[in-house]
Amino acid sequence: MQEEELTVAHAPFDTRARLQVRGSSNSTRELWFRFDDLDAEGCEKLVELVISLFPQINAWLREKRVGPNISAIQC
Repeated sequence: MQEEELTVAHAPFDTRARLQVRGSSNSTRELWFRFDDLDAEGCEKLVELVISLFPQINAWLREKRVGPNISAIQC
């Protein structure tokens, strides 16, 4: 299998996490990033928000540290 063919399903379950507007163990709609009905300015602000969360993503990937916007999947 080639690297570009890998999906999240290939990752061990206990290493998976979700990036959400607010971290939570549930998956309710209000916790997800919404991009429907956004104009260009709203889309740009959403992208900036996600970019600002990259340090939390790195902390999860490197140290399994759960930040305020990271939801670790519970086994």
